[in-house]
Amino acid sequence: MNKKYIVANWKMNPTSAEEARSLAQEIQRVARAEIILCPPFPFLHLVRDAAPGVSLGAQDCFWEQEGAYTGEVSPAQLKSMGCSYVLLGHSERRIHLGETREMVNKKVQAALGAGLIPIVLIGEEDRSQTGKGLADSMERVLAGVSKEDRARLFLVYEPVWAISTSEGGEPARPEEAKEAIGRMREAACGARILYGGSVDASNAASFLRDGEADGVAVGSASLRAQEFLQLVKQAEEV
Repeated sequence: MNKKYIVANWKMNPTSAEEARSLAQEIQRVARAEIILCPPFPFLHLVRDAAPGVSLGAQDCFWEQEGAYTGEVSPAQLKSMGCSYVLLGHSERRIHLGETREMVNKKVQAALGAGLIPIVLIGEEDRSQTGKGLADSMERVLAGVSKEDRARLFLVYEPVWAISTSEGGEPARPEEAKEAIGRMREAACGARILYGGSVDASNAASFLRDGEADGVAVGSASLRAQEFLQLVKQAEEV
């Protein structure tokens, strides 16, 4: 049985430190699936201490290790906080903050240099542009990254049209995910490839089994502890 990876992206949730601590404690468990919790920056230390049995990831980082960059957080700082992973390139940052693929590329290389494992989200805006959109994104985001470093990465197929917060968003079908993931593997050089986009307990197993993903990236469902644990249990059985 191949190990499955479950990435929980809490986004800008919850609103209080106590809620973050409680949620982390509730979902902590020993599992064959590897759980990676990615809380907001202010709650990283709380989650680290409350759930030592899971891996810790941040939701973003800057491309410099230190300096006069007000409001940014460096990969080195995240590493010192106990982070092993960092999410990079989420579509919400492109949409709301104007982040480019070139910026993500610099962050990927900086994270690797600091000893973090980047979890890089890649996906097309339009459902009809899977092939071209993925090829272009992969080329720009991974430019200059060696084959050896690509093998350390996690790549997430995150089609924008499938995200629940997008207008009319609905998950990709497992066969669509399988096709896209297959395309990504050609340039991935051994990177683990996950699926993300409206993942919950009702469909996660199908993306792992039929979509041939190595794991899933979970958004809103990761804030509901019991549903998230059900999702993890299903992943263990695939």
